[in-house]
Amino acid sequence: MIDIVIVNYHGYDITENLINSILNVTTNSEYQIYVVDNSHNEPEFKKFIKKFWKSNMKFINNTTENTSFCFAVNLVLRASPNDVIIMNNDNIIEDPDWINKMHNLLYSKGNLGMVELVPTGTIWEKMYWEQGRQQPFGIFVPSYININSKDRISTTVAMIKNECLKMVGVMDDKNFPFGSGDSDVDYCLRLKLCGYEVDTVFAKCKHLGSVDTKQAFGKKIPGMMLQTKNNFNRKWKHLWIYKT
Repeated sequence: MIDIVIVNYHGYDITENLINSILNVTTNSEYQIYVVDNSHNEPEFKKFIKKFWKSNMKFINNTTENTSFCFAVNLVLRASPNDVIIMNNDNIIEDPDWINKMHNLLYSKGNLGMVELVPTGTIWEKMYWEQGRQQPFGIFVPSYININSKDRISTTVAMIKNECLKMVGVMDDKNFPFGSGDSDVDYCLRLKLCGYEVDTVFAKCKHLGSVDTKQAFGKKIPGMMLQTKNNFNRKWKHLWIYKT
């Protein structure tokens, strides 16, 4: 069984399109969709739920003050009993076989802990290939860590084995609250240090807009991005050897 996690913040029309795209996917595995709602708008949320009451879906109303992507995703990651969890940050994936491709790759090697889907023709694909040529933040990594571009992927769709959560833990929602690329790279490095590998599939996607972040934080985002960058450097500086 696969759990697919979607986070919503007032973007019910966008989230509805995303759900419908997933319901039309061809997959060999059973799955259920979790929608974590950060809107704090109970009447609208109840109205939204009625549209999908016949589907294989579960809805979580996040009533805390924390409306971040990572915090919302972690509500499901901590509770899921199933083998695999997918985190989808507002992407309609045009390949109808994308779940099968990610799942087949994830179980193709015993030490693979996570597969990330990189949308082709986007900034995420550009970042992926650029990371293969240079180390992040103008620094290089000790050779014994053996980190390459696949070990620090930043993207918007990830499939992870539940067994990894027991070893590595959930997303770091304190240092990386709103699901920035730093949170992806942070998790890749944590997997690596626990003996797991990360791999990638590519597919054409339509990014619907960050309904979990842009509407929630608005003009605060540039400052928050800088803060998460600083948090990343502080958290991982013990691994880096700085260029002189």
